[in-house]
Amino acid sequence: MAAKKCVFEFVPNELKNDKEICLKAVLEDGSSLQWVPYNLLDEEMCLAAVKQNGLALEHVPDQLKDKKMCLAAFSSKRNDLHEYLKELKEDELIGPFLKQFQLMFFQYFGTPNEL
Repeated sequence: MAAKKCVFEFVPNELKNDKEICLKAVLEDGSSLQWVPYNLLDEEMCLAAVKQNGLALEHVPDQLKDKKMCLAAFSSKRNDLHEYLKELKEDELIGPFLKQFQLMFFQYFGTPNEL
């Protein structure tokens, strides 16, 4: 997935090292997470981002991608992730695999309504 442009990309680096500024940015636009310095990527920061935009999950460090984080991404305020998955499901080659994966995911982790 190509990274989209966001305002936070153009914030000076010295300000990106301020956790308060970074948190405000991801609360407004979860895709800003891709520009947050790695040392500030904690559970609070990442969860705020994926709750705002499920596609921010792409930029969450692997060690923070747990059940809570994934369910938050699927239940995000923005439906980008749902739309992206919907497009993939309609693909002849990927669709059947993705439908099976989604079924297994929800069987293992539960549905977003169980948060």
